[in-house]
Amino acid sequence: MNKYILTVLLTLSVTVLFANGIIRGTITDTSTGEPIIGANIMIEGTSIGTTTDFDGKFTLKIKEGVYSLNISLIGYHKTKVPNVIVSKDKVTVVDISLSEGEQLNEVILTASKRKNSATALMSMQKRSVKLLDGISAESFSKTGDSDVAGALTRVTGVSVQDGKYIFVRGLSDRYTKTTLNGISIPSLDPDRNTVQMDLFPTSLVDNIVIYKTFTPDLDGDFTGGLVDITTKDFPTKKTANIGIGYGYTTNMNFNENFVLYKKGKNDWLGFGNSTRKLGFNKNTHIPDESLNDTKLTDLTNSFSKELGVTKGANTFLDQSFSVNYGNQYEKEKFKIGLNFALNYSNDYKFYDDVIYGTYFKDTDKSINKLEKQETTKGSLGENNVIWSGLLSTAFKFTNSKYAVSLFHSQNGNGQAADYISENFDATNATLYKDAIQYSQRSVTNIIIKGDHYGKEDKFKINWKVSPTISNILEPDARSTRLSYDVDSDSFSLQLGDGAGIDRYFRSLSEIVLATKGDVTYNLENESKIKVGLSNTYKKRDYDILSFRFDKTSSFNSFTEDPNDILLDENIWNATTQSGMFVKGSQNLNNKYLATSNISAIYAMHELELINKLKIIYGVRAEKASINYDGYYNNVNFKKKVHDELVILPSVNFIYALNDNSNFRMSYSQTVARPSFKEKSNAHIQDPISQNKFIGNLDLKETNINNIDLRWENFFKTGQMISVSGFYKHFKNPIELVPFQLSPNSIQPKNSNKAIVYGAELELKKSLTNENAKINIDFGANVTYLISEVDTKNIIVDINGKTEYDLRKEYGRDNENVERNRTMQGQSPFIINGSINLQNDYFNANINYNVQGEKLVVVGSGIVPDIFEAPFHSLNFKGSYKFGKDQKYKVSMSFKNILNKKFNQFFKSYGANDEIYKQYSKEKSFSISLNYMLF
Repeated sequence: MNKYILTVLLTLSVTVLFANGIIRGTITDTSTGEPIIGANIMIEGTSIGTTTDFDGKFTLKIKEGVYSLNISLIGYHKTKVPNVIVSKDKVTVVDISLSEGEQLNEVILTASKRKNSATALMSMQKRSVKLLDGISAESFSKTGDSDVAGALTRVTGVSVQDGKYIFVRGLSDRYTKTTLNGISIPSLDPDRNTVQMDLFPTSLVDNIVIYKTFTPDLDGDFTGGLVDITTKDFPTKKTANIGIGYGYTTNMNFNENFVLYKKGKNDWLGFGNSTRKLGFNKNTHIPDESLNDTKLTDLTNSFSKELGVTKGANTFLDQSFSVNYGNQYEKEKFKIGLNFALNYSNDYKFYDDVIYGTYFKDTDKSINKLEKQETTKGSLGENNVIWSGLLSTAFKFTNSKYAVSLFHSQNGNGQAADYISENFDATNATLYKDAIQYSQRSVTNIIIKGDHYGKEDKFKINWKVSPTISNILEPDARSTRLSYDVDSDSFSLQLGDGAGIDRYFRSLSEIVLATKGDVTYNLENESKIKVGLSNTYKKRDYDILSFRFDKTSSFNSFTEDPNDILLDENIWNATTQSGMFVKGSQNLNNKYLATSNISAIYAMHELELINKLKIIYGVRAEKASINYDGYYNNVNFKKKVHDELVILPSVNFIYALNDNSNFRMSYSQTVARPSFKEKSNAHIQDPISQNKFIGNLDLKETNINNIDLRWENFFKTGQMISVSGFYKHFKNPIELVPFQLSPNSIQPKNSNKAIVYGAELELKKSLTNENAKINIDFGANVTYLISEVDTKNIIVDINGKTEYDLRKEYGRDNENVERNRTMQGQSPFIINGSINLQNDYFNANINYNVQGEKLVVVGSGIVPDIFEAPFHSLNFKGSYKFGKDQKYKVSMSFKNILNKKFNQFFKSYGANDEIYKQYSKEKSFSISLNYMLF
């Protein structure tokens, strides 16, 4: 018996002795927010200790118990953190900020009140010479945001469009840029400058920094803001989560009137191209019907018979799934960090009140009322599948760190429209329109990077290499338009009415290779010099195959259902010589191969001029070129269409008024370049809206001068107030303009110059004290802007007329036509506000966002300006943790609580606003459950 007792006691002793836990954390400088290298961490009463690495991070392994940590470093207050609880096989996180001062003066912190990353990020914002805003991982947990798009709605001057694309300071997408870990990656839509922000789960993001002023180490092609998403490379502790969610939108899910199409077997994975491919080689010659060639029947039959929408399509609840894992592993001479995330969503949208309108100014200048040319009304159904995966690994040695990340996103978006269009001008025809479109998009990106640190932190070398492949396939987009005669209640294919049957096969492939490298050398007195190089090469191959279906004169068997048109008995054959047949209608202008290259070199210097006054100054040179190989008026056109060298200087000042208050001032020059799509001769028809985009090979890049001022005051625990002012001067801004007699055909054109100036106000305030059972935080920011474009300096036609001349020529009687107008795409104001309630178990957040009425398409002559109405977005999000160790979390969200409509409209002097595009977004509700495995 005594032997058994002895054995048990020995076993317990060994268990206690080796029941190890881990203490991990980051030591940062309170004043700068930057990591502190070489800080000493000792466990009081023991000889166990360590020092921080070049990221300011440390790890201690010790048996379970309660300990006190002593942190010291010459030049900083000696700091003690008592009551650090270490549990068996668990990681305890203790992040600490050290303040400069006498080492003998000890500061005692409370371990339970963790110095979190939000405080560190605000410290960086406070002391950085660059004007920036930021969001930390700790802030994500407060607000419950599951993706980056939701988190960015709380940043001053930022608005999010369509739940994924961001605009900074009201400026359009072309003036905003997105980088991942400091390097550019393309969007699923390569024509956008910013990436879809809903692709990135907040669970893998360490922080998001929004730069609002340019410095030479940043890409020069941004003006409103540059958003840099930094992913976690070394997770503090082992984490693994799985989640599942469902959503419901009123009048959309389970709607028996939902219109869509017959789905392919791989649509649910975003690989719908496989079931919609062209049935023959794209170079196949299609014989004319007059040749009586039987091959024409086979080619016609090779197309899908589906020309009309499927009504009453099966639409389940919106669905989302996620899984992520992160951990770090310590070896004898290095550490390994690993992160993995996979996110999937499948949702449905249905708009049964879609309205498109076309209006002109009356030729009689005494009539203010807009003249209706055409209206289109009906239903639009949409199914959007998107999934993304991120896998990253990092290796940290004594003086270097290497990281590799692989990111892939796959998107399948299908739309089906059932419209009735009435013309009130040229044809007076009624058209029944069915349109089906499917788009398969993918982006695969790899980032390989390295950081190398010299002895005593004297210098730092960073390098990054990032190849990207993106593809867009739009197979078999279909537009069917049948004429309807109300008197005979019959349908026909009257081409003069605008009727027709068109099918398109579009393909776009793009390869990007981005490289970047820089060296930072630290001088005395916090002075540093930074120099670097970067290069971004892009290659795009774009092609559109177009087909039109025609009929013999003897055939007229049309009904209201377009799916009857291509029935076997209606297909042309050599025997009957009657029926429907396919014709090739290739437009060579829509085929091009383009390459671009942007090379850059820069140098900058940061130093303290006098006590409390710091400066960053420097210059960046960028050489940009675009080579275009395509067609112009169906004649081969091969030419370098863009070749510019820009010198981009910048200077940023920060003056510390006191320990918590700063005044900032900056000046910089930046640039905005046309995209491949804009700098082309492509004519791209949208089968859903019937709008046409026409490229412009004569586009110039936009040059911008920027001036920024800001006063900011920081309080404790992440609270602050700031007031900013800014001025921007644009040379050759790019704006969207309709054609004079075809308002549905849009082309980008350069205006001569524009200015934008305004102010920002931001407030972050905690409404409770630190020891409150429930913490209540309030945040609000307002941006007010004024933009002006001088229309007397914009030439709009070959006769030399200016936009001002045309506005005067088509102005109304008694109308005072002003010389200046607002800038296209520029909102006059942005308001963001949120209230957040949180404790250890639950979180509740309500936020409101709106941006003011903005000009979306510039009017031309008799075509009025088109504006977008403010959209008041009110949303609620709440979550509750439960179960052992709070491993379960249930979340709920309500979006568009105010049930607002999307509305774009024509606006003209003395006339009622008329609809250009309008539909209801409807209210939505979602619920999700997450389980934390570790």
